[in-house]
Amino acid sequence: MSNLDEEYDALSDDLGQALDSQMLISHVIRELGYNGFIHNFKNYLLRGDEEYYQATAASFQRLDRLLKSGLNRDTDPVLQAFFEQIQDTVYEYEANLELVRQYRSQGLGVSEIDKRVRVDDRAASEALSQLISQLQTNAARLLHQIKRDQSDVRNQLLTVAMATMLVAIVLCLIGWYIAARSWISRKEIDQLASKQKLLDAAPNPILVVSENGEIVVANRGSESIFETAKEQLIGRSIDDFIPPEIDLADISKRDAFFRSQASRTRVNPVLLQTPNGVKKEVEVQVGLYEVEGQKFAVANLLDVSNVTHLRLKAEQIEQRFRATFEMAPIGIAQVSLEGRFLKVNKKMEEIFGYSRYELESKHITDVTYKEDVDVSKYVMGRFQSNDSDHFRMEKRYQHKNGEIIWSNLTTTLYRDSLGKPEYLISIIEDISQRKQFEADLLESEAKFKTIANHVKGVVWMATPGMEKVLFASEYFEKLWGIPVESLKSKPAAFLDAIVEEDKPRVIKELDNHRHGNWDVEYRIKASDGKVHHIHDEGNPVRGANGAILYLVGLARDVTSEKVAIEKLEKTNRHLEQLAKFDPLTMAVRRQYALTDFEECIALHRRYGSDSTLIFIDLNEFKSVNDRFGHEGGDQLLIEFARFMRSNIRETDGFYRYAGDEFLVLLRETNADKATHFISKLQATLPQVEMDGKEWVTIGFACGACSLDGSDVQGANHWIKLADEEMYKVKALLKRGKEIAGNGA
Repeated sequence: MSNLDEEYDALSDDLGQALDSQMLISHVIRELGYNGFIHNFKNYLLRGDEEYYQATAASFQRLDRLLKSGLNRDTDPVLQAFFEQIQDTVYEYEANLELVRQYRSQGLGVSEIDKRVRVDDRAASEALSQLISQLQTNAARLLHQIKRDQSDVRNQLLTVAMATMLVAIVLCLIGWYIAARSWISRKEIDQLASKQKLLDAAPNPILVVSENGEIVVANRGSESIFETAKEQLIGRSIDDFIPPEIDLADISKRDAFFRSQASRTRVNPVLLQTPNGVKKEVEVQVGLYEVEGQKFAVANLLDVSNVTHLRLKAEQIEQRFRATFEMAPIGIAQVSLEGRFLKVNKKMEEIFGYSRYELESKHITDVTYKEDVDVSKYVMGRFQSNDSDHFRMEKRYQHKNGEIIWSNLTTTLYRDSLGKPEYLISIIEDISQRKQFEADLLESEAKFKTIANHVKGVVWMATPGMEKVLFASEYFEKLWGIPVESLKSKPAAFLDAIVEEDKPRVIKELDNHRHGNWDVEYRIKASDGKVHHIHDEGNPVRGANGAILYLVGLARDVTSEKVAIEKLEKTNRHLEQLAKFDPLTMAVRRQYALTDFEECIALHRRYGSDSTLIFIDLNEFKSVNDRFGHEGGDQLLIEFARFMRSNIRETDGFYRYAGDEFLVLLRETNADKATHFISKLQATLPQVEMDGKEWVTIGFACGACSLDGSDVQGANHWIKLADEEMYKVKALLKRGKEIAGNGA
């Protein structure tokens, strides 16, 4: 019995190892599947996101550990060969992962990268399938061996029971009855316990079903599919879980469950119903075995309800694709590798003017503009020779009515699952209006350049801040002496010719240029070596959102205008001199005197500053005119004016009031100082030589009026007060002469 126990323990260990290997393979499949190694590898190839690269690398590390564990655990050379086949394929994927990263850094397209790093993993997939089958076969075989050994134990117990009956028949009968009952119960308990212990370790749901459909063993994994405890499954018929609406007229429920006469098969999804009424699609892999003349089915279950959901999702996506295909605002067509239209959408009918039926009976060259036919043949040749997967170009077609259609053509080669070219997908965007707009724009641009180059000035177009010069007319080269093209490589080249005194101001004005304001004058040293005056102004052109796109301006040579303005200003100054000053005496005219007088009056009222106005009348001026003529009188006036200007200050004023009458304004001067000034003048009266033989002394009478002590109401009133003072002095002088004459 000890040998049998040891053998039984060894078989149990082997079966446990086989189930552990099944669990390991389940981990490998999960690591390879959705969100696993190959899924992340494909996403990194398509998208290039770093997170997919890191996820693929981490998944590879886990896979490598699992596969090495499998190689170390199983000594069976067949299983090791399967593990090695899978491991080699995973290593090839891992090597290609680094190649994908390298190709992406080189800027290769997805289709080209996919072609270079494509891995043939069919052998590995087959090895994985064989590995699963082999492990399940081993597990079933070990389970069968355990049952057979348990039968041997039962036979030995029967022999012992027979020997006991020979000793005491009555006791033996009673003992045999009790022992038999105990042995049967013990056997059932041991079998159930051994099955549950081993099968519960399996990661997948597993059922053992008798020939009559009774579930005799259910592992813990089956609870997830049937949504009930495994203890409640044992003893029930598998038919209880087949939905009643399934038509079983030609096939029994059990046959529908594991439809096979072979020892092993994979059944397409079968519909099951849980005790709670939830229906699930389950894929069943069944192994049929015979134990002591009784048939048992070991069923490995896989819930594929999500697959059905994905299929429905795929159908919805297909429907959306068809709707998108038909309603797309651009032409879409499937084209054979020979160049014939296979399928077109509605927009293609609008573009070409043909019906769908007409287009699908034509070759692409039938609707291609004659000058582009050779290009079409060249492109088709590249696809047919498998030299290209993608091509994009601008191409001309011909409408049914003969008009030329400009299009933006994008063509992609579609391959089947084996990578074999199947057909072409062409996307055609009608760009005829854009092409016409471009032609009109080129014509308009040519007209603009022609006009701009005939303007006597530099017509320019530049981005804000003069960071990029978009256009400058030919006059720039004539005026600045440098090529127009130099502005495109160095926009600030126009600053080089500006004179140093003006350059800082122009550079500062560039800040205003960035905000759309540009109106500046500067001087340049032109190509002729002379300094020219430039008036440069521009206005902004704004986009739909109000942002400044660029500025358009004109830089004019205003040198001649500047010269003319300077001459005009000089003339104006001369005219102003003539208008303001008496041409004979250069004394300020009377009308300009009033402004100065009002200013002094205002200062006196505000600050109390005193000023004095002197009214002067030349003595005997009429007799000089009578004796020496007007020339003599003019000479007398000129000499008097020279005498007065030499005695007054720069801040004072000398004015001709009328004829031989003059006014003198002494600013910041009170009455006493004015009296002193008059006395000084009287003491130094000049003499004028007449006709070179007679000297005439210039005499005058004057009256002074200071603002202090006088109630001056205005300029004319001030003149009147000074005039009255002068007449008082004249009256005194006249009376003095009369007294002197009477005394004589």
